[in-house]
Amino acid sequence: MKLRHAVVGAISAAAITAVGIGTAPAAFADGTDSTGTILDGRTAASEDGLQSDQGELSVDEMAPMALTKKTRGTTYSQSNHPNWFQYFGEARAMANVYNGRRWIQASFHYRVAGVSKGVKKSNATGCWAPGSTVKQTVLDSLDPNAPQTTWSYGFASVPLGVC
Repeated sequence: MKLRHAVVGAISAAAITAVGIGTAPAAFADGTDSTGTILDGRTAASEDGLQSDQGELSVDEMAPMALTKKTRGTTYSQSNHPNWFQYFGEARAMANVYNGRRWIQASFHYRVAGVSKGVKKSNATGCWAPGSTVKQTVLDSLDPNAPQTTWSYGFASVPLGVC
């Protein structure tokens, strides 16, 4: 299993977009970053201490019947692979406290045969109010020569004093 992981600290949504997240995997530029993180009715930014945490896995190398779940306390992003051609993604931001930060966004993104399948994001609806659960079902390419399918996940958090 290939794993690429990057932690990007105290950056604004504009900075993420402007620099394409530096050397992070290309899939992150498709939206599994903190872009659009809403905090109490406004977009959170670096002034709020917003931090992003993202990673990417090649799901083609994972065995069928595998659940991959990334968590930040009770906030999670997961991908379930019941067979070789189907993926079920799910994420939920719980507005929980973990490692001294409040986790206010969870997201995921699939790329199949080099094509983005869209980003799914769950934003906490307030400092203590969890966001809705977001889900997506994706079918893999049957082309044996297609680029590997990838699943990217992302989280966003703010310091406790912000809320």
